[in-house]
Amino acid sequence: MNGWIKISYKLLEWEWFQSPDMVQIFLYFLLKANYEKKRWLGIVIERGQFVTSLSAISKETHLSTQVVRTCINRLISTSEITCKSTNKYRIITICKYDDYQQNENSTNNQNNMQFNNQLTSKQQTNNNQLTTTKEYKTNNKETIPKGIVKKDKLSLSEQVDYKGLMDYFNKMFAGKLPAVSVMTEKRKRAVKARVTELGKDSIASVLKKVFESNFLLGLNDRNWRADFDWIFAPSHFIQILEGKYENGDSKNKRDSQQWKSDAIATISTTVNEQAKEKRAELKAKGVID
Repeated sequence: MNGWIKISYKLLEWEWFQSPDMVQIFLYFLLKANYEKKRWLGIVIERGQFVTSLSAISKETHLSTQVVRTCINRLISTSEITCKSTNKYRIITICKYDDYQQNENSTNNQNNMQFNNQLTSKQQTNNNQLTTTKEYKTNNKETIPKGIVKKDKLSLSEQVDYKGLMDYFNKMFAGKLPAVSVMTEKRKRAVKARVTELGKDSIASVLKKVFESNFLLGLNDRNWRADFDWIFAPSHFIQILEGKYENGDSKNKRDSQQWKSDAIATISTTVNEQAKEKRAELKAKGVID
């Protein structure tokens, strides 16, 4: 195969960039997406879409089906893609594909090499059916994940008082979690991303769940507790919001119970030792036999 697509250096700033599986899946989707509208088995596959299945993606990326499913759900949650499923196939749509891959006029298109890799099969129930139009072109439009394309300012209702948030966090978790001394640009970007994705109300919900989580407040056998940066990391924020760290969670509950058992054992040992010392002192004074 010949040709290429352009990738912006801003990919390094993408919120999912530190997850190799997410980067691999997203780039795979960009390469698979149709550059122009095509028909397949009687249906229209639009520009920026392609037909596939979990098993086909897993086979071509060498990732497990569960990892593929998780990556797809994450990309949907941050509006990078949409996914329409049937009992035979999935249609993946890359949101704002036109922003990533700009159309060129017909003259330029004659100089581009395109491959039509549509699959046709009489067995429509085969989960490995997929179709794609490979795009190999030369243009000046960079390919950038939706989450890092330059955005407009947040609406008035979505704007964040970063200092107010810092003060609220420090007051809420005083003596429980490490205090925040300064809202760095990195922290502001993380907060803004969470607000853009899930709304301002999600911040209050997450902080409330953290406050109610024994595990996140340090009552665990790891001698570990959460901090501001950990909480606002994309994967952690969603996990907290979904209740993974609630006290009812079996693993966190075991950690909490273990911590309590260790604390009780320590207190019991201390009391017994103090009782022995006191008894020895009283015997030395002849107060008791």
